[in-house]
Amino acid sequence: MKIITRQLLADTVPARFKLQYEQYRGSINYRSIDHGEIIDQLAQLVNPINPDEVDKIIGNKSWTSVPICDECGADGQIAVIQVGQEPDYESNTAHLCRVCLTAAALMLGKVV
Repeated sequence: MKIITRQLLADTVPARFKLQYEQYRGSINYRSIDHGEIIDQLAQLVNPINPDEVDKIIGNKSWTSVPICDECGADGQIAVIQVGQEPDYESNTAHLCRVCLTAAALMLGKVV
């Protein structure tokens, strides 16, 4: 179980982006920018990394967006709790917002 916030995501983007795109260094992305150039720009950021700066370098918010709640579908949350396995193809993972996590705890409290 772990908490996910925009800040925590931003702080890990340089390493995650490099891991995913290092092999494409020299190739051009959809904005006509070399993946290696993006990796190098991200590597210059220091913690705590400003999520808006990451979005500007990459060109979108996908790397710093908090996942939607898998129970109620709420989007734009400040934080969610990830439960289950690390997200991967066919993993058993869920993201829960504060409201749904509280509701789940209350439900469990009625049974025990």
